[in-house]
Amino acid sequence: MSKRKILLADKEAIFAEGVKASLEGLFEVVGIAADGKALMEANDALKPDVVIVDLAIPRLNGSETLFELSKRANHPKIIVLTMAADLASVTEVLRAGAVGYVLKTSPPWELLVVVEKVLSGQTYVTPLLPFSPGKVARESQFDERRSLTQREREVLQLIAKGRTSKEIAVKLNISTKTVESHRTNISRHLDIHSIAELTRYAIEHGML
Repeated sequence: MSKRKILLADKEAIFAEGVKASLEGLFEVVGIAADGKALMEANDALKPDVVIVDLAIPRLNGSETLFELSKRANHPKIIVLTMAADLASVTEVLRAGAVGYVLKTSPPWELLVVVEKVLSGQTYVTPLLPFSPGKVARESQFDERRSLTQREREVLQLIAKGRTSKEIAVKLNISTKTVESHRTNISRHLDIHSIAELTRYAIEHGML
């Protein structure tokens, strides 16, 4: 059975080679791109299953490039490997199509975990973030006002991934009106009224 293919994108050659070494054996690292333009060209030529990208590489137009990458014919799973540990960065890349978020300070084994997770269809956000589970609002997990139904949790997961109400309706096979009702109930139950904070809540409570 052939190994799943991974494309790396990082301007730091030594760091990229270290990442490559940690992945090889379980996966096939097909290339290393040093900038955004090279990343897109390599993706189209090599058709990787997973792209691991540092947002700090040159000629990368942030979320726009990630969005374009996620829409390519090979539909690669996008993992962001970065030093940025803020909520805004996580929210932006998830909405742009990324399904994995890991810090460059993470232990090497976590990169193997995130690759396996995204290949199995899951979204993975590192628990090392300052607003990850167990570090922020731990008491809220036991607040009855914040309890959600299973359907509300499903809707919240998709909201956090940047899906529109229409996209959520199609995904869950329900009406757009029902989705809007769930969104209203979620905001009321959690007393959270911005998408950014809803995304943060989803991350904190392990919904992604």
